[in-house]
Amino acid sequence: MYPRYADTIERICVWSQQTEEIKGTIIIGSQARDISRADQWSDLDLMVLVQTPDLFLKKNQWLGRFGNVVCAYNHITPLYSSSWDWCVKRVLFDDNRDIDFSILPYEHLDEIVAINQTIMLKGHQVIYDAHAPLLESSFGALKTADQDSAATLPTEDEWRNTINDLLYHIIWAFKKIKRQELWVAVSDINQHISSLLLRLIEWHTESITHQPTTIAYHGRFLEMRATGEVISRLRHCFTTYDSENAIETLGHLIDFTLFISQELHESSGYELNTDQFAMIRNLYRGMKEHVP
Repeated sequence: MYPRYADTIERICVWSQQTEEIKGTIIIGSQARDISRADQWSDLDLMVLVQTPDLFLKKNQWLGRFGNVVCAYNHITPLYSSSWDWCVKRVLFDDNRDIDFSILPYEHLDEIVAINQTIMLKGHQVIYDAHAPLLESSFGALKTADQDSAATLPTEDEWRNTINDLLYHIIWAFKKIKRQELWVAVSDINQHISSLLLRLIEWHTESITHQPTTIAYHGRFLEMRATGEVISRLRHCFTTYDSENAIETLGHLIDFTLFISQELHESSGYELNTDQFAMIRNLYRGMKEHVP
């Protein structure tokens, strides 16, 4: 735990004890991890188990006890297979602390543990349990789980589908630029294509290190895990809101995808279709020659 949050956590403990609606409060994320631990820029992530989530989600007055609020909003992740959604009240204070309060229905404790077990396996700390030791016993299965599972590489079908998706969208984004739909093209490059690229990078990193990624969701700590060559090439894989820059970025993306695919091919033995890359390159050059 980073020292700047020590007083905040003490206040949260007292608040939890004094609020009948709250049945449990757990620290997760970097403040509770032994790896990639919290620093001065880290936030505080909490799971707050309550009887009636709307009492906390629809009002912000209760946040005042933790400091002067600059802004606060509810981030909702739909859980389509459940009767409830994962709701987080994200709060920024005037001293630059930020706290994510996951306000969760206590009655669905077992589901909450199952959904969040990957994060909780990295570290968690129960700071309040209205029915102690109920929470720790519920988390018991996490402590016996294998935290060092083998690295998971894609099947050949998954690998091919990702490459095809990425190459298809490189040409699709170029067509959007040609149609004067720059916003759509830039969004596609910096969002969809980059998400596919991240998937390839994670596979590439695992195939080289032969170790499972530890904190890897959404590209977390990518710069600490990926090879120097990958990081160097990434600087050319995102675009500004400029058609010429976007077109050059698409060219770099073709090169980068081929580079990383060749290395994955060598480590996995999966077949690499170099003719496909040649055809994509020809389509790219043909459109580039006709840019006004």
